[in-house]
Amino acid sequence: MNDWEHNLADLLVFQKNHGHCRVSKGWPQNPGLHKWLAIQRIRQENLSLDRLTRLYKLGFDFGPWETRWLAQFLTLLRFKEEHGHCGVPNEWKQNRSLGIWVSSHRSRKRKLYPWRRKRLDAIGFIWNMRDLVIERRFVELKAFKAKYGHCRVPYEWPENPNLSRWVRRQRERRKKLSAETRRRLDALGFIWNHFEQLWEEGFTELVKFRKKYGHCRVPHEWSQNPRLSHWVARQRRIKKKLSKEQRKRLKQLKFYDHAGC
Repeated sequence: MNDWEHNLADLLVFQKNHGHCRVSKGWPQNPGLHKWLAIQRIRQENLSLDRLTRLYKLGFDFGPWETRWLAQFLTLLRFKEEHGHCGVPNEWKQNRSLGIWVSSHRSRKRKLYPWRRKRLDAIGFIWNMRDLVIERRFVELKAFKAKYGHCRVPYEWPENPNLSRWVRRQRERRKKLSAETRRRLDALGFIWNHFEQLWEEGFTELVKFRKKYGHCRVPHEWSQNPRLSHWVARQRRIKKKLSKEQRKRLKQLKFYDHAGC
């Protein structure tokens, strides 16, 4: 056990026995603990997040302003762990003070202590509102893929129209996107071609139809889903123009079989 861990262990014993971390000078069990705690307070900006957190959880007082700041910082960290980003809404009903704290730090970036900016940067704090929207959409897109197995968000998807429109804009603005944004979208299996997107949406609907009815004979001008009806008719007309992979996937559904089409 190194000196830091040894002193922390002694502090834990002291806290359990006394209910606080205000160690007096010359404490018999560890005469140097009082001085060690003073050093932690002075050098807190250089402490690792792990050490800072462990001291905080014991009730160690870093100073009124510093302890208050750390409390909000750790609350923000828990928010990120739960939501995948640091974009706390300004008027977040679950914790209004955190939303206000985040907003104020964004507007006061240049006035913050460098070590506080450094800690916020380390956890992915978003300083630009535009970047904040992008991060939220990425979280939503990842959740969509986790649920449906792909990134083919339907056009004007009623469950999340903002995500639907954002996905469409990324496709339209592909050449203007940053290399990092394109890389992250590619890593998710994002489909850039609009026509491929439409094909995938139609195929997904056909899979649902076959699962429900046991075949691919979608009625002509089917009132329940006219888009699927038109898509199916088009696949039959342009069979030779489809890619090998597309024809293979349709064959797996027995789309071209007399018994299934």
